Amino acid sequence: MRLESVGQVLAERVLDLEGDAGRRVVTVLIGVPRNIPSSPDFFCPYQVLGLADPAVRYAEGVDGAQAVYLAMEAVGTRLAATPEAREGRLTWYGEPALGFPIRDERPSLRLVASN
Repeated sequence: MRLESVGQVLAERVLDLEGDAGRRVVTVLIGVPRNIPSSPDFFCPYQVLGLADPAVRYAEGVDGAQAVYLAMEAVGTRLAATPEAREGRLTWYGEPALGFPIRDERPSLRLVASN
């Protein structure tokens, strides 16, 4: 499934990125969960704007609540792996903890890029 945008935004978080040229904004968008076509399951789109890859991705769950949680976990895991976060330059209200859950192991987490 390919998505061009997250669609209707359920939640948005603005992070700060400190760089050589000063501070800039990184925006995380979490879309409203929707039914997967021809399936009883749901998907929740998400997008990180302001870092290297602005692709719309999504996480899948057995219901909307699980899809949202897994999308937030996917965002947290993805952000924690960036050089910007590891170097302490990506912050939320001045803190390196970005407020998203992080999965230590991802054997069953299905992270899907839509393009």
